[in-house]
Amino acid sequence: MFEKDYEIKFYEVDYKNKLKESVLLNFLQDIAAVHAEMLGFGYSFIAPKCLGWFLLKYHLKIYNWPQNIEKITIKTWPKKIQKLSCLRDFEIYAPNGDKIALVSSSWVLTDFNTRKIVVPSKVLNEFPYLEKDVFQTNFAKIPEVQKIDFEKTYDVRYDDIDINQHVNNANYLTWALEVLGFEFRANHTISELEINYKKELKYGNQVLSIAEYIEDDKTTLHTLKNKNTGDIICSLRIIWE
Repeated sequence: MFEKDYEIKFYEVDYKNKLKESVLLNFLQDIAAVHAEMLGFGYSFIAPKCLGWFLLKYHLKIYNWPQNIEKITIKTWPKKIQKLSCLRDFEIYAPNGDKIALVSSSWVLTDFNTRKIVVPSKVLNEFPYLEKDVFQTNFAKIPEVQKIDFEKTYDVRYDDIDINQHVNNANYLTWALEVLGFEFRANHTISELEINYKKELKYGNQVLSIAEYIEDDKTTLHTLKNKNTGDIICSLRIIWE
């Protein structure tokens, strides 16, 4: 298990001094990368093999969204390799020890040349893992939006592209949330979040973000599409409080 503190900068919070959702995902991505490097299967090991780690799924359960605090502590560990994917869990804590969130994630190794998934066991000779689950999740399928209550189109910018030459995973959440508008965002806080990443986006693509609000369940469903091709690139389910 690896632990790291993250100081929260003033530009990483909203006007209510609450940590921005995309920043939290970037923290998770950072600590996952740092820990993978320490364990011997990070960027310096896989890049020479023309491989990259690609995030498939997130499931977050949030108990106290970070607000009015100076830092958070994140703990993480890899779990046993599945047939085609690797699982990683996270625990997030406030400075006083209060639990902020629990997170489970699923990742795959991809060949940059073929854009195909590589069986991890054929590349990783040793894979240290911890048999500990933050919670039980099957990364359930997220239904597509049926009734469009919110809709917006975005251009993929140069600054959206990461080291793998596609859109950084945190940007998908930003596009999904921004469509909801100021009033909704200002009066609601995420309590549970599921994200299924399906396809990558490149510079110059356009993103169509649509969302459906199921008021009785306090849930929004989100579908992000590549407007150039019509392909679904990401699906999200968010429970609000």
